[in-house]
Amino acid sequence: MQNTNQKFSTLEIHLAAYLLYRGIPIALESASGRIIFTAPQSEEIYRLISAYNQNDPVPIIDYVGILRSLKAQMFAARASKSEVGRG
Repeated sequence: MQNTNQKFSTLEIHLAAYLLYRGIPIALESASGRIIFTAPQSEEIYRLISAYNQNDPVPIIDYVGILRSLKAQMFAARASKSEVGRG
C-alpha cells in the first residue's frame, strides 16, 4: 500500500533516472543549494532500488536520454533559483 504523505528522496541522479525510466514520477526540490530528487514513497520504489543495486539491465540509449533530461531540469532549477536571488 502506497503512503503518498511521505516522500522518498535521493541526491543520486543516476538512481533518480533509473526510477524515472521504470515509471516512477520524479520531482526536483531545492534545499541548501542542492537539488533533491523526490517521489511518493512506496514499496515499488524499494523493490526498484534493490533491482538497481543488483545492476538491472536497461536500454542504455533510453536511460541516457532520461539522465540528460534530469540534468537539464536540475541545471534549469539551479539557474532560476540563482536568478531569483539576484532580483
